[in-house]
Amino acid sequence: MKTGKGLADYAISKIGIPYFYGCKMDLLTTDLMNRLHKAYPSMVTTKYMNKAVKNKQLLKINTDCSGLIGAYREKHLGSAQLYSTAYKRMPISEVKNFAPGVVLWKSGHVGVYIGMENGVPMCVEAKGIDYGVIKSRVASTAWVYGLTFKDMEYSYETT
Repeated sequence: MKTGKGLADYAISKIGIPYFYGCKMDLLTTDLMNRLHKAYPSMVTTKYMNKAVKNKQLLKINTDCSGLIGAYREKHLGSAQLYSTAYKRMPISEVKNFAPGVVLWKSGHVGVYIGMENGVPMCVEAKGIDYGVIKSRVASTAWVYGLTFKDMEYSYETT
């Protein structure tokens, strides 16, 4: 069974991977970029594709926010699908009680809670083409819920 700790560790291991909308831990090729442009023309614009080329993202593994989670879970769902299939939705105000690997959610975006560092709740997220996969403070993004899933096991830290 997949675990929250496994998802958190996986997300941490992917810090630095470039972000490209629609990629799910895929090798970004010109062909893939053109297919994503056709599939998501309002997001994957010519300007967006040129930025990826300028950023030297071609022929590198790229992901988007839901791709980061889906690659570990071996189940590719967008942020809305992750929200709708969640076993439990916990308010972000309870973040200090979350287990590592809880999926952080706000409309259109997801990340992974990785635990506390020096008393600060931290996460990993595929933030956007200008950032890639980064580690950040949970408070730096306007997350709304923490999501758990029936097909994953979570270990809560006790003090």
